[in-house]
Amino acid sequence: MAGRVGNDDEEQRVINRIRANVYREAMEKGAAFINRKWIAQKLHHTERWVTDNWKKDTNTALRDLAMKDRQNYLKKAKIL
Repeated sequence: MAGRVGNDDEEQRVINRIRANVYREAMEKGAAFINRKWIAQKLHHTERWVTDNWKKDTNTALRDLAMKDRQNYLKKAKIL
């Protein structure tokens, strides 16, 4: 996956998107030590990934992940 250092999966991307959102909010509230570079290092993503994802809606990401998990479950159960 572009923007990621090391292994990555859908669940981890959602978790990292939520974390990036929380870090951004903390930065906006005055946490001076937090910036894009710091967030990128903490999440093991590029600064570009952070910029692209830190304002995305987390509810949408969680819903998409749940739907994907449901489809995988149905495939494994040979229902879908």
